[in-house]
Amino acid sequence: MRIVVRNLSYRAVEGDLRALFSRHGAVAGLTLSRGSAVVDMRERPDALVAIRALDGCPVLGRPIRVAEGEPSGAALMDLQESCADFGRS
Repeated sequence: MRIVVRNLSYRAVEGDLRALFSRHGAVAGLTLSRGSAVVDMRERPDALVAIRALDGCPVLGRPIRVAEGEPSGAALMDLQESCADFGRS
């Protein structure tokens, strides 16, 4: 599941976030940009726990904002195909 992290300190590095989120489950991927990040977690239940636990948590002096992200393009296409197939049965 994709998680969006905002309000990050510019001093944050990938290792900081990986360590923070991996406390709640397996991190499948992480992309860090200045002031924000996208964290992909393997399991949805773990991601939901991480969102609840970390939203507003201070990291390097700033309260981060953590929320469920939009699915990636490939995942969205799979979902659309599944919905289209559902009506054909």
